[in-house]
Amino acid sequence: MKFAVLLVVCLSVGVCLPVAQELPRVRPLDSVAADALARGQHRSARFRALVAELAASDLIVHVVTSHGLQAGLVGTTRLVAGIGEARYVRIDLAASLPWPLRVATLGHELQHACELARSTASTSGAVRALYEQIGRGSITAGGAFETADAEQAGREVWLELARRPIRRAGRLLVP
Repeated sequence: MKFAVLLVVCLSVGVCLPVAQELPRVRPLDSVAADALARGQHRSARFRALVAELAASDLIVHVVTSHGLQAGLVGTTRLVAGIGEARYVRIDLAASLPWPLRVATLGHELQHACELARSTASTSGAVRALYEQIGRGSITAGGAFETADAEQAGREVWLELARRPIRRAGRLLVP
């Protein structure tokens, strides 16, 4: 009986049980996506800022590499669902990309996720209305949208990668 009372007191006060660490908001679903996320966070301040912004949002962003993207696309960002207090977004990256381009593309797509995070859009219609307001129709994919901010984010990540060359086995590798 004393244990039950102690447990109730601890649970109500919240000091007796360790607080579970919150899962990251950007979650890679495969090893290639995990590699792109790790390289981006290690090598690019712009990339880290995007991840930090998402960490403070209500979005949960799943990142996956894909072999089935529409021709001409190297990445996509889609609102999947709104469940409870969270909105779920999926970023698909072309599996065939070399790692520097995959990281820059992920930076571009994370910017789109940040655009969604700043909005209240929780349906496909609301997302379409948002991008009609802040973006323009994509020339590479019918029905898709592009924003200047996402294009700039991708360029900035690419340039940061290029400024930090990697040496491996005595060779200089530059994206």
